[in-house]
Amino acid sequence: TYAIKTIVDPNGQQKEDNVSMIAEKQDDLIVQLNNRYLSSFDNVSYIDSKTSNVLSRAITGSSNPKRKLYTDGDEVIHNFRSKIVLNGIIPTLEYPDLQSRLIIYDRETIDETNRITEKEFNEKFNKLLPYVLAQIFITLQKALSLYPKLKDEIKPKTRMSDFELWGEIISRCLGHKHNQFLKSYNDKLNQAHISV
Repeated sequence: TYAIKTIVDPNGQQKEDNVSMIAEKQDDLIVQLNNRYLSSFDNVSYIDSKTSNVLSRAITGSSNPKRKLYTDGDEVIHNFRSKIVLNGIIPTLEYPDLQSRLIIYDRETIDETNRITEKEFNEKFNKLLPYVLAQIFITLQKALSLYPKLKDEIKPKTRMSDFELWGEIISRCLGHKHNQFLKSYNDKLNQAHISV
């Protein structure tokens, strides 16, 4: 997860700078989400209903008004909309709101003979990073130029309509067939609903 965070929204160069735990208190979690474009949470093993609600609100956008400290009537409002990466052994999610906003990926187990040290990974990652970023920017430039032409043609089907729209446009920029992203995304959602 820290590699994704380092590419998209780095807080620093070290692994420790780019991963954190999910705050237990709702207000603290909202501050975490409010202060980051992408939040990367590691070793997630349990998500309770309150955390699920905050994460769901963060993905589609929300606000959290609260009384300003040391005042009777003044308010502080945290507006937050965040991209979120969860890494860990996530239990079956019982909460449909969060479930409908997630894409779950199972990673392949790394064979013992293919393991590398963190130092080796960082050296390879840092060597590739400029090329990865260059490809991302080239693809985004193409997607931004195609957006006005395709925004009315592509028909999203879920509450994650902006994600579907941009995902399909980016997929086409990468040379995939029309509607391949939409089909893959909907297949992935259906698999998640069946497994739940």
